[in-house]
Amino acid sequence: MSKPSVFLDLDQWVRLESTDSTNQYLSESSSPSGTIVTARQQLKGKGRSGRAWRSSPGAALYFSGILEWPEQPPGPFFSLACGLAVLDAVRMHCPDSTGLLLKWPNDIIRRSVHAGQSNNGTSATNQEHIEKIGGILIEGRAVSAGVWQTIVGIGMNWSEAPAAEAGDAFAPGALGCPGQPEDLVPHLVRALNHRAESFEASHTLEEFRNADLFSNRFVRCDDKSGRVVGLNSAGALVLDSGATIEDSARSIELLQDP
Repeated sequence: MSKPSVFLDLDQWVRLESTDSTNQYLSESSSPSGTIVTARQQLKGKGRSGRAWRSSPGAALYFSGILEWPEQPPGPFFSLACGLAVLDAVRMHCPDSTGLLLKWPNDIIRRSVHAGQSNNGTSATNQEHIEKIGGILIEGRAVSAGVWQTIVGIGMNWSEAPAAEAGDAFAPGALGCPGQPEDLVPHLVRALNHRAESFEASHTLEEFRNADLFSNRFVRCDDKSGRVVGLNSAGALVLDSGATIEDSARSIELLQDP
């Protein structure tokens, strides 16, 4: 079973007031494996496929850390395990937080359902409300023969969310936990290390299925559509038609049940 040769280390915590991107800071520095970095403000945050990560200054968690692996990068379940680690950490720090889920492969969202009401005051179909709280960006590099580093970057709106913009799949939301964003970091480091050590275990896939917004829901991606029935051994979404959605950089539309 693959596991890191160097884990995240709270004693190697670099605290910045401001930086373009915590992932970029680590990738351009000579920081050793195990280093973690946080910033109170991030000027040029990025998400998957180069998308900009918007957030309010001082109101979000900006975190990145370097894990080291022997010989080769971790497999596809590592990304799923990182999402589960974020949920673990939030539940430890903020046990009253409800409705948090993951959206394949590595977005953190909050889902709530409210009773609908028709025009004449009678009850109607319940209304689903989904907010994007944050996301995870994982980047890797070979640093020498037989040594691979993975930078895990996490951004989460903490006390307030930026304004919605055209093109947002879901409106931005905020975690709303007490204290400061940095208060989550010790929980996050422990959870990421624990999940990294066991990401290939069979329970990772099952736990992610249970936490995924798309699980048992109808989705569409390009010319593929159907109900999500699970994940395969490569971490791709499997539809009831037998089709798979493997490119996590594509936009996936959540559909209403027919």
